[in-house]
Amino acid sequence: MKKRVLSLLVSAFSMFVSSATVAKSETLLVFAASSLRPVLEALKGRAVFDANVEILVSYGSSSQLARQIQLGAPADLFLSADTRWAELLQEKLAGDAVNFATNALYVVTSHSDHELQDQFPFDLLADERVVVGRTRSVPVGIYAKEALQSLGVWQGVSKNLLETHSAQASVAVLTARQARFGIVYSSDLAVNPSLQPLFAFPEDAHRSIDYTALPLVHDDPKTQSFIDKLTSETAGDVFLSLGFLPAKE
Repeated sequence: MKKRVLSLLVSAFSMFVSSATVAKSETLLVFAASSLRPVLEALKGRAVFDANVEILVSYGSSSQLARQIQLGAPADLFLSADTRWAELLQEKLAGDAVNFATNALYVVTSHSDHELQDQFPFDLLADERVVVGRTRSVPVGIYAKEALQSLGVWQGVSKNLLETHSAQASVAVLTARQARFGIVYSSDLAVNPSLQPLFAFPEDAHRSIDYTALPLVHDDPKTQSFIDKLTSETAGDVFLSLGFLPAKE
């Protein structure tokens, strides 16, 4: 009799452990623009998201990640630094795209012998290597090209560009002091004190830098929960503290 009771207890305990494991074994695979890494890691660290869901994040340039999704990569959610990818992935979307943050664009230096200026002498960049994301595919590079063209200095600066595969790669080159100048986001400045801002591009010099969440799985509660937390007031405060700007209405 005792053996039977013990067996039942062990069985019940096994079922409990198994159900608890299942409850915590749900995963959400998020593809995210590399510039979001600091803020997403901060949000995960502060337990903003559902504790019962394991959040797996693959970072890269928005263009690279969008192509992977097009080819069938099994992402649940795509966080893009360029809303144009929503159009490219229209057939893959499982719900409405939701904008959750914006950013700003700066000319920065990895050296301390310059100061922030209202009117930046772009001829200073004519003889120096300038690091930026790829201007044909990486959002920060696309925005940078738009801004330089808008200000009429693209021809002079473009010949010296060192183009990288992502926003974070550009920051790595700058912090390693392999280039004196670069064009990065305000959020990159917020988490890299070794970078010094030189010039803030006017907001109207390029398209709005809108971050958008693109759900890729239909009727998925964990994806919707993530988006809800991402757009919450608590998350908004974290975004602001790390150099991002609020999403536009």
